[in-house]
Amino acid sequence: MDFDIAVAELEAARSEQIATIYSRRNPGIETWGVRYGDMEKLVKKIRKDSDLARQLWAIGVVEPRIVACRIMRPDDLTEGEIDEWVGQVEWPSLADELANLVYRTPFRDRKREEWTESNAEFVRRAGFTLVYNAAADLKSEISDDELLGYLAQIEREIHASPNWSREMMNVVPIAIGFRNEQLKEAAIRTATAYGKVDVFHGDKTNCKVWNAVEALNNPKTKVKAP
Repeated sequence: MDFDIAVAELEAARSEQIATIYSRRNPGIETWGVRYGDMEKLVKKIRKDSDLARQLWAIGVVEPRIVACRIMRPDDLTEGEIDEWVGQVEWPSLADELANLVYRTPFRDRKREEWTESNAEFVRRAGFTLVYNAAADLKSEISDDELLGYLAQIEREIHASPNWSREMMNVVPIAIGFRNEQLKEAAIRTATAYGKVDVFHGDKTNCKVWNAVEALNNPKTKVKAP
């Protein structure tokens, strides 16, 4: 698809109301207010186009960057681009979208290790999204010992971590716990130890923070790999 056509389709779906809702999550970001359903319609039309993905990312707006993450071929993404892009993320769901893309690259383990040690809010969130992905993906080769290490890190650091990384750190034990019974016991101990997690979702929002212990004990809870 031509770049101008892709941008025109996104712009045609703009909503000031949705833009206001999105901006509450991080005031000052540039957003067009495009619903996820409309973004996905465009993604299905484009399928995969790495050149277009790079052009859309360069716009610097949340929605074109989400589309960019979904249409980028993982094999075309360089480590330099990954490092550049993660430093430009300013919105929680975009951090997740980028992490989902990076998870399909050969750099995922290295970035998981690097990013979970970062103090930058959205870099750290992307790192723990990679942990979540590795835990939820039953085909991944991440070891139980590695996952136990992340549980220990979460227990130590969650309350001192930045807001949006804290949200993802609270979800990770749920994915870890559903890998096997040993990890489930450890995940419940971790989530019990750190207790209630406060996450500010923005003014006038109805978003709630997961109770990880309840989720782990609920057989209806589902975790999904990217």
